[in-house]
Amino acid sequence: MARIAHAYNICCKAGWTHTNKKIRDCRMNKIVRINTELISNWDSFHQIFKMTFGFPEFYGNNMNAWIDCMSYIDDKETGMTKIFLPL
Repeated sequence: MARIAHAYNICCKAGWTHTNKKIRDCRMNKIVRINTELISNWDSFHQIFKMTFGFPEFYGNNMNAWIDCMSYIDDKETGMTKIFLPL
């Protein structure tokens, strides 16, 4: 479980999106760090990501909901995360 969050953190730092496409412009000025030591199961994974990224109250605590929220990280108008990372 911790490897999933750690791998995502590494991908963000390297400038890769979750679809493995290189970010075209290096305007990304935020690094989101996930303390993977706090993740021990799927419930803690979702709790940590919801807290860190500011997912909405209706976040479903499952991978479909996680993908939905992370897919909109570059669109602050949706309100799916409190962190905005323009691509």
